[in-house]
Amino acid sequence: MKLLLSSVFMLGLLGSSAQAALPLDQIKLPSGFSIAVYADNVPNARSLALGKNGTVFVGTRGGSEVYALVDKNGDQKADA
Repeated sequence: MKLLLSSVFMLGLLGSSAQAALPLDQIKLPSGFSIAVYADNVPNARSLALGKNGTVFVGTRGGSEVYALVDKNGDQKADA
């Protein structure tokens, strides 16, 4: 489940212009799974790592930046 979650999560990290082009309603998922955008403001997102306290660390394609995404209010969307 974590592998699928990571793959689905990555879709949500695309920029807003790329996100608008994603046909999320056409992605076929197993029963009981869903897809949603977690963050749309991480440019060149490439890899993910989940921290102990729920922080999602996102590396970039160029390898020069790492973003820390935090869901402060528990709504399943990054707030900071």
